[in-house]
Amino acid sequence: MDSENYLLTCQRYIEMNPVNAGMVNNPEDHWWSSYQCHGLGKTSAMHQPHPLYLGLDKNPQERLRQYRQLFARPMAENTKEAIRKTVNNGKVLGSENFRKEIARKYGIWA
Repeated sequence: MDSENYLLTCQRYIEMNPVNAGMVNNPEDHWWSSYQCHGLGKTSAMHQPHPLYLGLDKNPQERLRQYRQLFARPMAENTKEAIRKTVNNGKVLGSENFRKEIARKYGIWA
């Protein structure tokens, strides 16, 4: 995955899965979701925040606020479909240049 362009989008997709599955009403309601850490500031020995997440803001409270803002609007259906398609087909998610670099580096069709 092209983390620079898709990491936070994929995190959001994953953290919304329990909501989309009707298990909970909000991502913060799912106890096992990393949203507990990313959006609410819960600490966990099992969680290591990604540098792109940390780069949202140096101030931890502002970072939490900015992360929660990512959830303020529904994710576009074409974005969700792109994530599903790449996962289901074992493909690479990223820009065309990123996919070409992965193909060149690893000799696979990305």
